[in-house]
Formats: sequence, C-alpha cells, structure tokens
Amino acid sequence: MKINRTVNRTIEMLSIIANSPKGLTLAEIVEVLDIPKTSAYDILLTLHHNDMVYLVDEVTKRYVIGPKAYSVGSAFLREFDIVNVANPFLKQICDELGKTGFVGIESNGKVLYLYKYEPENAIITTAKVGTLNDMHTSSLGKSMLAFNDNLEERVSNLSLFKRTSYSITSVDAFMTELLGVRAKGYATDNREGEEHMLCIGAPIFNKDGKVIAAISISGLYSKHIEIDKLGNKVKKTAEHISRRIGYVNELKTHSS
Repeated sequence: MKINRTVNRTIEMLSIIANSPKGLTLAEIVEVLDIPKTSAYDILLTLHHNDMVYLVDEVTKRYVIGPKAYSVGSAFLREFDIVNVANPFLKQICDELGKTGFVGIESNGKVLYLYKYEPENAIITTAKVGTLNDMHTSSLGKSMLAFNDNLEERVSNLSLFKRTSYSITSVDAFMTELLGVRAKGYATDNREGEEHMLCIGAPIFNKDGKVIAAISISGLYSKHIEIDKLGNKVKKTAEHISRRIGYVNELKTHSS
C-alpha cells in the first residue's frame, strides 16, 4: 500500500499541534517533523484556510488546533463522551421549553460547541457545532469559568471586549457576575453575545468535582421570561448529567 506523503505529513502536523496547548510556530513544526519549511508552510496555510488550525497569537505566530478539526472529530464525540450522556437530558428540556440546546467545553480560552439540538418549534440560533465563542459573553463560558479554582487569575487574563451594549467589560463587574453564578448554579447571557438572544447555561461536573463542560438553552429575549425559573430547570438538567457521569457530591453552588 502506497502512503501519500503530503497527507501523512498533514496528519502528523495536526497531531503535534493538537498536543501543544500553547500552540506551535512554523519553525517549531518544521523542527519536530523534520520537513522542508516550504512544504510545512503550504500545509499549514491550507489547514488555516480550512479552519483546521488557527493563529492564536499574531505576534508569536503560534497555531493551535482549529474548530473544524473538532467538528471532524464529532463522530467520535457522539459515540463516546459527554455528548452521548447529555443528549437525552438536553433534548427533554429543549422539547419542553421550545428552546435550542447546546453542549460546550472550553478550548484554548474559548467555548467550543460540541453538540446542538433544535426542537421543531425552536428559534434557530446561529451557533454551529465545531465553532468557537467568547467565554465572557456566553452562558456556557460563564458556567465553566465560575467554578474555576483560579477564578481571579482567569478573569484578569480575559479580554472583556464589548460585543453588544449589554456585554460586561469591567473586571470587577464580571467577577461579581461569576460569583452570582456560583451562588445560583446557573449563568445567563442576557443579550451580551447577540442583542436579541437570551441564553441560560449550567456547569457539568465529573466524578472528581471538576467542571468539564456545560449545557445551555437559547431563545429570543423577552422581558416577560422568568429567568430564575428557567435557570433552575437548566441547573437541574445539568445536575442529572453530572450524576450520570459519576458526580455524587452536593452541587457546588456557593459564594466562596
């Protein structure tokens, strides 16, 4: 059997980038793979063009694994991991409420959408599986950040830029927001990512009590929505998922 050298190099490049959390430069990739710089550049440029990798730092020119690579791997995710466990629980609440549901994880300081469910009567949202979103303007991101052991450090390193007029851009205000998430057990994106959308999310804990993912429901904003009531429903759904994967302690809703 003849192995295509370029395809083989491409797979090797994706593999080493995926295993380098801080990303790799072109020079580092060339050194690790021991291939000509021109060949490596052509492959890297093609991967970047197709969203298989992306440039995480314009200054150092470091590349990390891209959203399309995660999307390609979603077949595995559907078969064996949090998506498979969360799926029936998320479908139930989304069908009941007529909302679009998501499962997300943190990837390189962003929210990565692993799964999306839309009931027949749902308002379709723009986010797609395999795409990335900002932590500070999404209920998924807030849900995961709020229970981080190094919360203050994480928040201080975030770029709290304004996406809408409702986005939180102050470090102090965002810390207060996340402490509120800890206390309530759920987070909201109240028109902070998109002017017309309200999203409510909650964290998923593993057997060691660590947040590994989050779920959310999304729909059009209305001043008549009972956010607390929906938030508690989402929190309960996330609790069921957490327990299914081995989390047995009391849910971590606290203000400390």
